[in-house]
Amino acid sequence: MKNSITKLIVVGAFIASGFTGAALARGMDEGQDDQAEHQAFLNARVSLDDAIGVAEAETGAQAMSAEFEDEDGTFVYAVELVAADGTEFEVLVATSTPTVIKSESEDDDEDGADNDNERGHDNDNEVED
Repeated sequence: MKNSITKLIVVGAFIASGFTGAALARGMDEGQDDQAEHQAFLNARVSLDDAIGVAEAETGAQAMSAEFEDEDGTFVYAVELVAADGTEFEVLVATSTPTVIKSESEDDDEDGADNDNERGHDNDNEVED
C-alpha cells in the first residue's frame, strides 16, 4: 500500500512538472512576442496620431479608440470610429505608410442584427481575412 501511494505521488509530481514546464514555455513565447511588438511599434514610420487622422479622413467618422496590433502576422494600427449616424467602423492603417489596409463598417438592422460591410483597399500592405 505504501508503495502505491509513493508511486501516485511520483506520478502526480511528474505530471505537475510537465504542466509547469509548458506554462513557462508559453510565458517565454509571450514575452518574446511582446518584445517583437514593442520593437515593431518603435520602428513604425507612421505614428498613432497619423493613423487616427488617416482613419478619420477615410470614414468621415470620429475615432473612439486605436491600438497597435498584430493582424495575421502584420503589425497595423486598428482604429475604431463612430459616425454621426451611429455607424461604427474599424479601419486598419499600415505602419510603414499612412495608408488604409482595410475598412469595415458595422451597422445595425432594424431587427438589431449586425451587418458587416467591408471595403478592401488595393495596396502592397493588404491584410487578408
